[in-house]
Amino acid sequence: MHTDLSAHLHNKTCNELIQLLSQCHSENPFLKFFGVCNPEDDKVVKCLKEERLERRRINYEKSLEMKARLKKKFEEQRENKL
Repeated sequence: MHTDLSAHLHNKTCNELIQLLSQCHSENPFLKFFGVCNPEDDKVVKCLKEERLERRRINYEKSLEMKARLKKKFEEQRENKL
């Protein structure tokens, strides 16, 4: 089971792989249950994982920036009270 495979959620590379998987499923409505489309599925899973890890890295960097800004603001407020 995959996450939502809507085109607006993924990059160009993953969308192309998702399209190939969808095409394989439509061309092999019965054989897809016996692993005919597994190579395409594996590529999609790998691409989605890379996307997820990249989003996680970017969000972590953003959180560090936010923490630094908040720390600076709290220190400024503390200095103003003294």
